[in-house]
Amino acid sequence: DTALSFSYPYGGYNGKVKQIVSKAGYRYAVIIKQGKNAFPFSDNFVLRRLLVRGEESIFDFYLNLSRGRNRL
Repeated sequence: DTALSFSYPYGGYNGKVKQIVSKAGYRYAVIIKQGKNAFPFSDNFVLRRLLVRGEESIFDFYLNLSRGRNRL
């Protein structure tokens, strides 16, 4: 199986790095910024992440998915 996504080491990227990642065959790349991504994605190579904690309730998980953050 081939990996489809890439994570920028230490979150560092620029236009040239994004181009290299794309040419390497990746379809998506994530950055270290937290938050919700609009769909369809405006840039598959600058996707934000969501922090999911194991101790969160289902409601907090829902808020995280729907708003890009939990109650905090």
